Amino acid sequence: MNLGLKYYPLIAVLLIVPAVFSTGCLNSEKYDVEVLIDYQNIWSGTISNEEAAKSVEGYAFGRYYLTGNSFGVTIKKEDDSIYELTVSIVYEGKVLARKTTSDLYGIVSLSYTFPDKG
Repeated sequence: MNLGLKYYPLIAVLLIVPAVFSTGCLNSEKYDVEVLIDYQNIWSGTISNEEAAKSVEGYAFGRYYLTGNSFGVTIKKEDDSIYELTVSIVYEGKVLARKTTSDLYGIVSLSYTFPDKG
């Protein structure tokens, strides 16, 4: 079968593009995570994924749900207590990232990015 040289680029694209998508080299999978905030008093801060950021505030326990590949959290104690502030990013019951502070007006910042599957 003689297809001629002009069809070789088209054939190459038809063979390579499905291979890239089937091997997962382009990670477009989204993950549902929980952001857990545990503190005995008032706290405030920001939670984000790769698409948007949201201001949050609360008292005692907070739980937020995010979907994406990359997540960030920054939470600040709004008082000078010695209570511990703990922030966690959790996926399917597994803690991906966790930090704690007992500093007066302490701040916890953490992030997690799911690795590419390719």
